Amino acid sequence: MCDWIVFNGRLCYNFVFCFQVWFESGVSEDAVSCHIQLLYPGRTPCFECLPPLVVASGLDEKTLKREGVCAASLPTTMGLVASLLVQNALKWLLEFGEVTSYLGYGAAKDSFYRVNLFPNPHCADQWCCRRQAERREQLERLGLPLNAPWNAEQQVVAETARRQAELNASKPKHEENEFEIEVDSVGDVDHGSSLRMTMSEEIFPLGEGVRTMYPIPKPVRQVDDPAVAGDDCCAMEPDTLEALMARMKQL
Repeated sequence: MCDWIVFNGRLCYNFVFCFQVWFESGVSEDAVSCHIQLLYPGRTPCFECLPPLVVASGLDEKTLKREGVCAASLPTTMGLVASLLVQNALKWLLEFGEVTSYLGYGAAKDSFYRVNLFPNPHCADQWCCRRQAERREQLERLGLPLNAPWNAEQQVVAETARRQAELNASKPKHEENEFEIEVDSVGDVDHGSSLRMTMSEEIFPLGEGVRTMYPIPKPVRQVDDPAVAGDDCCAMEPDTLEALMARMKQL
């Protein structure tokens, strides 16, 4: 839908009376700017709330279109406004992100502008005025200001969730310690550290100021000849088949 379409044609589908939420889009006559707009009865402007300047001035809207001149149409601008429109419709349907009430784009300088529009309290559409009165009563019941944005409820919920997340992050992970577990720093030396150090230094001498956290086990002595191993054969690792057979013969 483009801005150069007659204003009376838009009023034919001004669904304020049936409380229908929908999006509309428009492209300027020179096709270098476009916009998308959310129409939420009672919360955002309807078509009659913000009429074109020509219509608001009391002039004939046919003067917008020059005789013998066709309005420009750029596929790039049309594709851009269509993608923005679908993106906001998906955010509304799938309930993610923040839906914009009005987003404009100017191709001349590649500029985007976002505006929060409010319905006109003196709108000529009686259904629009009725929806605005219902919205004001709703805001009063919720304790919100009358000039609150159209998505004030969602903003309150998001702010409450953010504060709750910050509060949970500041609390300790475990408030209760049923088994009285305490965590000491790694650098603390316990009573068994000197014993572990003595046992470790007997096997592997360490330099001055160096100690091990846990005792190093003694290495298993390897026996090459099972026939002369005697009792020490039990300490031999059965790496080969011959070593395993030698152990079986001693049983």
